[in-house]
Amino acid sequence: MWHPGRPSPIGASVLRVDAGAAVDIAFHLETRLRETISGTVMDAGGSPVERALVVAAFPPAAMGDAPRPAVAAFSGAGGRFEIPIAPGVWLVGASPDTRGERLTWWGGGSPAAAERLVVRADETGPALELRLDP
Repeated sequence: MWHPGRPSPIGASVLRVDAGAAVDIAFHLETRLRETISGTVMDAGGSPVERALVVAAFPPAAMGDAPRPAVAAFSGAGGRFEIPIAPGVWLVGASPDTRGERLTWWGGGSPAAAERLVVRADETGPALELRLDP
């Protein structure tokens, strides 16, 4: 995880701390990623979407908070994707825009309506179908 809550160094912020100053930062340590989330990204008409951004995010900690992206990948041939993750509860979203500005969440268009995907250690989860909003 990159500051502030970015899944990659792209978009991360530089944190400068003056000599003698103290800064508190909340962050997550990720365990070795053994499990996977996999599936297909489809457009609203049901056709596969290649090069879509797929994000696995931690659900919001409190009402009104945004999901915290943790891991991302791009869909490949036939819209297929696979994301290595740790066991836990996840929101999974996709965007046709590689900047991820318009994520459609699995099971609902918004994070509040989205289904939570529970991933257990050493257990294969369902193959997801992510349908992008038109």
